[in-house]
Amino acid sequence: NFSEIQQGVVFKEIFFRGQKTEVVTSAAVRVQYVGYFNNEPKRDVIMDSNPIQEAANTPPQKIPFQLNDDDAVISYTFNGEVAYFKIENLEQKEMLAYPASNPKGDN
Repeated sequence: NFSEIQQGVVFKEIFFRGQKTEVVTSAAVRVQYVGYFNNEPKRDVIMDSNPIQEAANTPPQKIPFQLNDDDAVISYTFNGEVAYFKIENLEQKEMLAYPASNPKGDN
């Protein structure tokens, strides 16, 4: 339960579906932590008949965990020590679209 986080805990990264991203605190809800993942394939890959040109491509970083598609791991520090917490059986839901506040200018 994230509402009972001990003092001294600092969330660092989320590992999910072969990717990792930084944990950020939600601006709207201070006890909500968010990670943003890009589902689009990387497009800045150099394809060339010259292998030296292709060597400039950086290989994707492997995450240090074997996870199912519905699992995630959160890395955090507690009093300077790195630790990990695994979350299993995540449910994927449709993103909720929130309208801009007062889009029509009505008060």
